Amino acid sequence: MICLSRIKSPVTIRTPTINQPLQERDLLAVGIDPRTFQPLAPEPAATNRYETASTTGRERFDAMADLRQQDTLVMICLSGGGARSARMAVHTLAGLEERYNELYHPEAGAESLASRIDAWSTSSGGSVYASFAALQYRRGPSTNLFQMLAGGGAVRSGTQRLGSMSAFFYLWPLNLGYAPLMQVFTDWDTLDLFAHNLALFHAGGFPLFPFSRAWTLGDLPDRPRFYFNATCRDTCRPFIFTQSVIHRDLSGDPMERLAPDPLLRWLEHAPTNPLPREPFLHASTMEDLGSAPGRFPLAYAAMGSAAFPGVFEPLPLRCYRPQTNSPPWWLHKQVSVVDGGLYDNSGVTTALDLFDYLRSAAPFKPKKLILLAVDADNERQDYVGPQTPSIFPWRYGLPLRGATAAVSTLKKLYASQQALAAAAARHHIRELEQQNLIEFLPVRLKDVRGVEAQELRAGDGLEKPLQQVDVFGLIKDIPTDFVVTTREDRLLQSVVRKLLSEAPPGEASLADRFARAVAPAAHSR
Repeated sequence: MICLSRIKSPVTIRTPTINQPLQERDLLAVGIDPRTFQPLAPEPAATNRYETASTTGRERFDAMADLRQQDTLVMICLSGGGARSARMAVHTLAGLEERYNELYHPEAGAESLASRIDAWSTSSGGSVYASFAALQYRRGPSTNLFQMLAGGGAVRSGTQRLGSMSAFFYLWPLNLGYAPLMQVFTDWDTLDLFAHNLALFHAGGFPLFPFSRAWTLGDLPDRPRFYFNATCRDTCRPFIFTQSVIHRDLSGDPMERLAPDPLLRWLEHAPTNPLPREPFLHASTMEDLGSAPGRFPLAYAAMGSAAFPGVFEPLPLRCYRPQTNSPPWWLHKQVSVVDGGLYDNSGVTTALDLFDYLRSAAPFKPKKLILLAVDADNERQDYVGPQTPSIFPWRYGLPLRGATAAVSTLKKLYASQQALAAAAARHHIRELEQQNLIEFLPVRLKDVRGVEAQELRAGDGLEKPLQQVDVFGLIKDIPTDFVVTTREDRLLQSVVRKLLSEAPPGEASLADRFARAVAPAAHSR
């Protein structure tokens, strides 16, 4: 299907983009002057409460007042990695919730694990799972929210088989060739096909579900915050999808006045003064385009975060600036976003930058961050630096030398950026740990090197005798795409269970450490 969908007409019809403009009533609702595009005073009050009713079409401003007044913040980061990362997130959150409920029964009924989480920062495949979790929060943070997600058929289809299900709908004869015709003659892409199928699973899997009824970011509750991380091709910086307006100063061109990259700031020990006026000033958001976040489809936010180049075309977003509101839609400027993993595949940068902003907001500031980072990277080696030039008088390679060199070069550049992001994050985390401001709890698939094969269950899809199995080799063979087999999923579940439960002698397991860090208020920490 991917190969067929790359076939395009030489001239394609440009379809309207999916993001909608902020209306005057929207700007007033979030405290922005429609004439100057600068903040109104005073700023609008933030509700910051759970809401169970649909909020489609209502734009809101997130003042983050509740986060600034909390002593402890709990954030979840889910990395990219296609269906592998989505399924790892499913099993990790379900396992943590099970342990939390065991330790704090019956208090967990009133203060569930889901209710203890303040923010999610996700990338690529992790964003696909987070989109299901976000919708589940609409019903309230129940005691077994993550375990219900782990057992849901629609969630399994959306996180484990999104690629195969999209291929099925692409080739299904009863669709009368709609998807192939759209992809050949218009700029409609595989990303649109995947987003439509993801929206279908969000709605419960009804075959004739109209996309006009798809859930939007405005349907999500105010809390917890969901930050779906993408990368803007035009700025080479992050693009963050979230359910509320977070930037109120839209004067000038927000796309051209981005703050310095936090990765370099952390590595260079650069001071944070002057204090940031708003969060994520190094990134772009929907309102920076003059667009309404509340009316943006949730499925497109997740797939925009997962739009890996080569598999998906970049997601185009229309710019609604004051000086360009009069021309017809086909003359508007556009930006495009791709996979969030091209900047930081872990989602940790967004979480740390948010914590930095909240600590700088007087008079209240949080005292500690509990940061759980689920990392589905299955490449054990780190970035390799400069290599010795070749001394051999011959070359070898496939006839398609240009394509081979392009792929290898992009792979090295990607590894270099991920190494930079990881090094900067580790550096900043160590600084926060020295001040006792953070408890960092990583769940890394690369740590499976410490798992012995005989410790896994015989029913985890391991065909050979357990003592003859290279567990990390099996994990490394799980590709980064949107299909994971049942055998691979069982192996992921078993490995995650082991990573959460194992601990050196005399130390607590990661699941116990996390549960104690986010314990109900009735328990002392």
